[in-house]
Amino acid sequence: MKAITTFVLALFMALPLSAKDLQIGTTISVFGGLDSLTLQNLRKAKAAGVDFIEISLTGIVNGNTALPISKLKEKFSSVKAVADSAGIKVWSIHMPYEMSCDPSSTDKDMFRVAEVLYRKYLDAVSVLQPRIILFHPSFIRLEAGNRLPRMKQLAKFMKSFRKDVKKIGAEIVIENMRGPVLVREKKYERALGRNLEEMKQIMSLMPDDVYVAIDTNHATDPIELIEYFGSRIHSVHISDGDGLRDRHWLPGKGNIDWKRVINAFDKAGYEGPFLYELKASEVNIDTIGLLKETYEKMKE
Repeated sequence: MKAITTFVLALFMALPLSAKDLQIGTTISVFGGLDSLTLQNLRKAKAAGVDFIEISLTGIVNGNTALPISKLKEKFSSVKAVADSAGIKVWSIHMPYEMSCDPSSTDKDMFRVAEVLYRKYLDAVSVLQPRIILFHPSFIRLEAGNRLPRMKQLAKFMKSFRKDVKKIGAEIVIENMRGPVLVREKKYERALGRNLEEMKQIMSLMPDDVYVAIDTNHATDPIELIEYFGSRIHSVHISDGDGLRDRHWLPGKGNIDWKRVINAFDKAGYEGPFLYELKASEVNIDTIGLLKETYEKMKE
């Protein structure tokens, strides 16, 4: 009897414990953009298990349909009221990533312009009461041979800007980028943070209260990033890929091992939302239930 009890106990201890349940979040691409954050759509999302959204300023503050900075705060106040009514919270703000608004710029004039713009954007989104302010470490195309100076400039910006972010009750995260091959085009290099080694280098320059966002689609192997940064991971972008290009597929379409990803996040102690960043063609407001459903299947 004792031998059987010992065997059963050993078997139980060998079984993997279930990862903690995370709440579901999504970028607003599944709604069709900022103007589609209506009370009806947000209530539909809430009923489907979505608790958090991320709003990306890229496309809102630039391009042909850019909103003037003077109008941003008013617009976001309206969005906040509707989201509150639906029971959905704004988890994160994805700051814009442009050549003319780059926190790693080593051009003094462009850097000063970026500082001014980012502070104006932060003031505008403050009414949304976000928990996270997310940055790409640089623009997606960089001049060759200037990576370390850019990392140092990025650190200089974050050391100053984090004080403004704290004032609105939020914190900064820096997202890993894609780039197993350094050269993006004939004369351009890929964005900073293109692999684990660069993310290590970047984060070693940052204050302890600047954190990491893991984008599973950007990483050749997201597991190594999750395991290395552990408790410093304060936000995520979830989507599947093939390791070749930015796919932003619904998990299950690519080659990411989601069982290992779920377990790695759990071991790291991550407690933020399981926040999807999908291309618009993957999920829309009519199929938004797939987000929760997909997460549950991955956990099973």
